[in-house]
Amino acid sequence: MGEDNGFEYGGNAFIASYKNKLNWQLGTGYSSPTWREDLYIKRQVLTGTYTQNTEEPYNPISLRFNGNMDYYIKF
Repeated sequence: MGEDNGFEYGGNAFIASYKNKLNWQLGTGYSSPTWREDLYIKRQVLTGTYTQNTEEPYNPISLRFNGNMDYYIKF
């Protein structure tokens, strides 16, 4: 079963220019959420009981870049 620890941080930055017929935009972003998957199993084999614990934290990092440019053409 997965569980979200509720902790995420990140940020974004954008810059744009709209002059005359040429428009452009640039942006970047960063985020790092946390995730955890824990597995707890109790096994019974013949007369013995065994407990298996697997704890796996997961910490992905996402880095984004984007940009666009357009030129206004009028006929």
